[in-house]
Amino acid sequence: MIRIIAGPQLDSRYLTYALNSPTGREFSWNAKTDGVSQSNISATKLKEFLFTVPALQEQNEIVRRIDSAFAGIDRLAAEASRALDLVGKLDEAILANAIRGELVPQDENDEPASALLEKIKHARTSQSAQRKMKAPRSQIKVTTMARTIFETLSQAKDWLSAQELFERCGVRDGSSTEDVEDLYRQLLVLERQEQVEIEAMLNSSTGAKQGDRVRLRR
Repeated sequence: MIRIIAGPQLDSRYLTYALNSPTGREFSWNAKTDGVSQSNISATKLKEFLFTVPALQEQNEIVRRIDSAFAGIDRLAAEASRALDLVGKLDEAILANAIRGELVPQDENDEPASALLEKIKHARTSQSAQRKMKAPRSQIKVTTMARTIFETLSQAKDWLSAQELFERCGVRDGSSTEDVEDLYRQLLVLERQEQVEIEAMLNSSTGAKQGDRVRLRR
């Protein structure tokens, strides 16, 4: 373990973010030595790490903005999780009504629900086989999702609730963790670049928080 004590002109939180930044991680990776059971880095080598140290007031502001960005991403993550849960329940309710024949008037000549479910199962199997023949998702996903978030907010031209934003970007029941993480990373970049605003939505009567909303900065 190495204990680092920040001086009076260095915010310890700023130092932490600097060490965990891409530059800090790259330095640590190049400076590490491989031990018997695990890699390590010595205090002597750690002292060689160089990074920009602005005025203390500016350091505090940088830390505040980073903390705010992470807080916004955490709120959006909760909204996305809730949206996925609601969509899943909605799909289950629609399927249940369909099986019971309560969605549309019934025809005696209609095939039984068991036959319909068998067709759905077959269709999903076929779609899965087709997806395997396409290009790996890792080759196309990041660029597509990055463009989708910015374009969705641009087309909206105003506030979008976090739930609606994720739904418009394609997050729905069955979406992969990779898809959702791509959205979070892109939102974090937009937040750090101060291109988006994230604001809490409050109930006008009770003042209770109902969620978050997002829009492009004007």
